[in-house]
Amino acid sequence: MIVVLNKIKYPILPEGLLPRFIVRTHVLSEGLSRWRTGVILKFEANRALVKADVHEKKVFISVAGPAASRGRLLAIIRSNFERIHRDIFKSPPAEMVPLPEYSHNEARAGTPHKKRSTRHSGYRT
Repeated sequence: MIVVLNKIKYPILPEGLLPRFIVRTHVLSEGLSRWRTGVILKFEANRALVKADVHEKKVFISVAGPAASRGRLLAIIRSNFERIHRDIFKSPPAEMVPLPEYSHNEARAGTPHKKRSTRHSGYRT
């Protein structure tokens, strides 16, 4: 079971961001832990931990489970955040996705439509 990690970095982390996300995804967290700054989701055979770090102004997303369906849960999470971002921000915050061969590094990724050299970067867009 491999874990996929994503991060979303915000200029200012909106206070109601995670509560909105939790409400939008409540069906996926029934019977699982929910708190003001995070939630555990389950979809198919996968589980995800989505939590905000107010001091770092980031949301961390970890998805664990079979590779064949892990991407579907991550897509659901990203889709819900994209919808919330459209309501709050003029431009989307930076999403950071680790590259497997550079998973120990951290680097800021550009917007989803900009390609960026990954030669020294641990993340891609």
